Amino acid sequence: MKSPLRCQCGAVRGQVDLAQAYGRAVCYCKHCQAFARLLNQERAVLNRRGGTEIIATLPASIRFTAGLDQVACMSLTDKGPLRWYASCCQTPIGNTPKDARVAYVGVIRACLGSSPASIDQALGPVKIALNTKSARGGVSSFSVQ
Repeated sequence: MKSPLRCQCGAVRGQVDLAQAYGRAVCYCKHCQAFARLLNQERAVLNRRGGTEIIATLPASIRFTAGLDQVACMSLTDKGPLRWYASCCQTPIGNTPKDARVAYVGVIRACLGSSPASIDQALGPVKIALNTKSARGGVSSFSVQ
């Protein structure tokens, strides 16, 4: 299943081939929360406990069809991942390791145009919660809320 990728204003567009995805999780780390705050996207990205849903996939599964010139990158710490977003409207897109030899993109669910039910059908429900000590309230590592 291919899911549309789209920033909030529509300038950045593309698709993600979910058939190549190999995991799905919600990350509650302080850095994911800070990234959403920095972009003023807390409501669009974070769940009620401060988690960001991420779909782990390969870089080759992502195709941009418009607005590549609007895709920007930052890192919140020296050792942290590269965090990609649409500079036109501050929509977060995903995270990649700084080491280009590692083929990984954590696509942020908020930039995908598919419904939650479609994503559940393609990947199954989210079953893993990461960095739960930074959650706003109780979350176990296997109970996503």
